Amino acid sequence: MGKNILLLGFGLAVGLASTALADPAATIVVVRAIGNSAAISRDLPTLPEAHLGLPELPLASARDESSVEPVRFDEQMDLSAFGLPCGPKLITGIADGASYRVSLVAPCMPLSEVEIAISGLSFSERLSMTGSLELEIPALQDRSDIQIHFSDGETISTELPIVKLDQIARLATAWDGVDRPALFPYDDTEVVMLGRGEKTLQILTRKIDPNESVLVRLSLKQKITSASCAEPGRGQVFRQIGQAHPLSYSLSFAARDCADIGETLELKNILEDLKLAQN
Repeated sequence: MGKNILLLGFGLAVGLASTALADPAATIVVVRAIGNSAAISRDLPTLPEAHLGLPELPLASARDESSVEPVRFDEQMDLSAFGLPCGPKLITGIADGASYRVSLVAPCMPLSEVEIAISGLSFSERLSMTGSLELEIPALQDRSDIQIHFSDGETISTELPIVKLDQIARLATAWDGVDRPALFPYDDTEVVMLGRGEKTLQILTRKIDPNESVLVRLSLKQKITSASCAEPGRGQVFRQIGQAHPLSYSLSFAARDCADIGETLELKNILEDLKLAQN
């Protein structure tokens, strides 16, 4: 004869579970408290097993790594820290006063030194933190081109726009080395200085009146320092007067005595005075 086992509440049911399992013939009676009364369940039917798994999905085929081509770094587009293409870009135009407007952008070369060459003369400049440079360069010839030499050996160039210089006279000097000399005119001739470091370019401009003949006197001055006293002066001169044929030549002078450090050297006849005339 089977045993009747009364389970009173959840706590007692746990305690008697081992007894019910030990006697398979026992009838389990569960008493659940509902309010002040009790509901009795006898001979509970057996429920089917529940299957709570996820639906089976087809397995993805294994990736064949041998068929995937690796992406080479040099095949990707190089971008700067600001997301701009690294390749340098040079834009030129005409500015006021028979000058060129030059805009250089090299986003991946911030603060780099570049050498700029025009009409056989060169000077150096430094790019900004964003790799850009804006310049206005007085034209030395009505037709010319410009080259930009980068520190990594790359060079870009372009032909400059045509400008009219028939009523303009210009004299340019380019110097190498530190503590370079400078030209000083004895009148109100316009002076533009370009460059930094050991390569600079100085350009003097004077307008020409067809009915006027003017002699612009020039002097060359240099501060004698410990860096410049033992080195000879070396430079390049370029002259363009109206539509006349341009004149270009080298210029040099002997090293200064280092006992004269602190003094200023003035050479009044090292350059031929600039004669401005239409005939």
